[in-house]
Amino acid sequence: MKRVTLEEIKQVADGKGILDRDAIRNAELLLDFYYNEENGEKLVKEVLTLYNKALVKLLRLLGRVPYYSRNALLSDLMARTFPANVSDLFPIAIYISSSPQDKDTVGILVHENGKRDLFEGNDEASNETYALVNRLLGGGKEVRIWGMHTEDLVYKIKQTKTIPEGLYVSPSRSYAEGHYDLEKKNRVLFSGTINDADVRKESDVDWKTLTATEIKKMQIY
Repeated sequence: MKRVTLEEIKQVADGKGILDRDAIRNAELLLDFYYNEENGEKLVKEVLTLYNKALVKLLRLLGRVPYYSRNALLSDLMARTFPANVSDLFPIAIYISSSPQDKDTVGILVHENGKRDLFEGNDEASNETYALVNRLLGGGKEVRIWGMHTEDLVYKIKQTKTIPEGLYVSPSRSYAEGHYDLEKKNRVLFSGTINDADVRKESDVDWKTLTATEIKKMQIY
């Protein structure tokens, strides 16, 4: 993870690959200080030092990842008002994928105490990327999920004790119930427990199985 430079502040100020207006405005302010204010160069160098100390800490907390979006990381850092210390820059959102060739990233929020959360899912991201995300988020816990699917499919799941690959489920009963088909009226609600390492967490409530997934303690309602 390379150091943040003055040149990258200029790139953010120019809006190159950056959508966050706060980041662009703050980068512009840093450049204004650097070139026009007494002691401005010293202040900007101090801010750069804090950015880079935060990245060193981020790398220590997260470990190396195959690919991350540099623009998204710079945007997250520079969207904050001038930091007074490293703690002001946490939590940090970093968007990652399973390889440099895979540009469909998923956002992880890394806290200063090492805690990691899903920040932003991506239904275009690969299964390999979600497997990486699950590993970084400590996947492998047994969790209760809910689903609302056709009667034939639900009873097949019951019979085989397996949820097919690519099926949407949710940790929220109310969200799953919202998928009831009012015209066909043949949707059945079920619940059970699965290993959360076996799903793509595209959002807090939209989960999709990465592979054929064993379900335990299944109930049909």
